[in-house]
Amino acid sequence: MFNRFRSRAVLSATLKAETPLYIGAGQESFSPMAVQGSILKNNMELPYIPGSSIKGVLRSFLESVQPAQNCVCCNGELKGKKDREAHGSAEQLAAYIADADHSCLACRLFGSGVMAGKVKCADAALKDPGAFLRTELRSGNAIDRDTHTTASGALFDTEAIPAGTEFSLRMTAENLLEDEARAFSDLLAYFARGGITVGGRSRSGLGQVSVDEDGISLDFYYLNGKDYAPARKKIALKDLAKEVTAHV
Repeated sequence: MFNRFRSRAVLSATLKAETPLYIGAGQESFSPMAVQGSILKNNMELPYIPGSSIKGVLRSFLESVQPAQNCVCCNGELKGKKDREAHGSAEQLAAYIADADHSCLACRLFGSGVMAGKVKCADAALKDPGAFLRTELRSGNAIDRDTHTTASGALFDTEAIPAGTEFSLRMTAENLLEDEARAFSDLLAYFARGGITVGGRSRSGLGQVSVDEDGISLDFYYLNGKDYAPARKKIALKDLAKEVTAHV
């Protein structure tokens, strides 16, 4: 599945926050004056969106519309060492797992505990760091689950990335098969139209994003049969499955 290069699709686009984004840093402070919901920042104190977060929301949505049936990764069939050794050599095991009859689209595209995915997503940094001014604070109050009313003394502040902030999105997909390419392009098109939220606090209206489909740049690399060097062409997202089929 990965030991031979067949094709590579590299997508570049601008991801825009339509509503404020909360990409949590996962750290809590004991200081009563500290913001309890701080966001993730790089060493320049600028916010970014981890590639793992983008992959995670794409995978979760794909799993919801393409249920895993007979997937050896999802059902835990190969959890034990003896289970894996029963399928022969490492190459035979890899071929067994990658077969469409034994794995779901989500695992083949985004990976699992026993299989690397075909799609990689880089961290999305600010498109124009110099134009970024500041994050914003959003106040909230926790709800008591028993009484369904505002909990006493549970006021908190959440740091968020302002709406309108733009990030540079870059994704790479290698050695896709036709059905995988079609699912990947459909998934990205739905994501571009704002169908999938990013980050936390989505029930509070945060996390809506969009991608300008006309601004998507897709470079497709494939083997040139004459000199076995990767050739490159620009293609549209909708033509990805056709190009993959021509160069399988």
